[in-house]
Amino acid sequence: MINAQTIDIVIGMATVYLVVAIICSAINEMLAAALNLRAKTLVAGIRELLGDYADSVLAHPLIVKTSAPNKPPSYVEPRLFAAALLDVVTSQVPIHLVADTDEIRTAVQENVPGHAKESILAFLDGTKQNYDKLVADLSSWFDAHMDRISGGYKRRAHTIMAACALIVVVILNIDSLKIYSRLLAQPAVAAAVATRGDYIAKTAEVEAAAKGQPPADFGAQLAAMHQDLQSLELPIGWHRDAGDFTNPFQKIVGLLITALAATLGAPFWFDVLGKLANMRSVGTKPNGK
Repeated sequence: MINAQTIDIVIGMATVYLVVAIICSAINEMLAAALNLRAKTLVAGIRELLGDYADSVLAHPLIVKTSAPNKPPSYVEPRLFAAALLDVVTSQVPIHLVADTDEIRTAVQENVPGHAKESILAFLDGTKQNYDKLVADLSSWFDAHMDRISGGYKRRAHTIMAACALIVVVILNIDSLKIYSRLLAQPAVAAAVATRGDYIAKTAEVEAAAKGQPPADFGAQLAAMHQDLQSLELPIGWHRDAGDFTNPFQKIVGLLITALAATLGAPFWFDVLGKLANMRSVGTKPNGK
């Protein structure tokens, strides 16, 4: 049977991991914005797709208007990319012949260099003189390529997230083993942390952050999350007289557990905390009933 104290302890640990994950996500978002990583990834993907022809497409008004002035776009809608590409390709074609795939084929052969020419010609071969199908095929081509590129971006972001988690956990001394011992030894503290976890799980701002929405005010959100950690009244922070330096191996294990848990991400812990909070509100039932 799962008793109330066990649920409180699990909620307490999940609450800590959620708050740490949100702090790390906020830092990750700040770094991504400061370094313009999404835009750089998109531009690199388009250059990989079109080679030397990418600059002409990126300079097209349809692409330029999707970003802030003098900044590369961080997202381009696939059909917008296809429209910009075809417009650049057919810039020397009379307007009344633009939808003629034979004229487009000639323009591609004359103007588009490298492997991009081969790819577009292959799509033209499959269109059977259907301009709309050509646009759809180019859109799908771009979308599939960017899916692969975004996979690499997510892996890099996860690596940065892991590094952020380790740094945050070490700086704040968020030791899972020590926190678990406190919750286990003091049921009243576990119950108080679980109650706080219920509140955090129902906070709209936390939900938005956990679902990956960028913070409106990074500094304010980071301060709020740090305040949440402090309000939990758990053994967080470095204290020479609290036994933090007596067992280095245990300390390293406890910190690593927290860092690894945080890398699972805020959405994961938000969902876990929500389910645990519902379980706690319903209450435990005797075994077999």
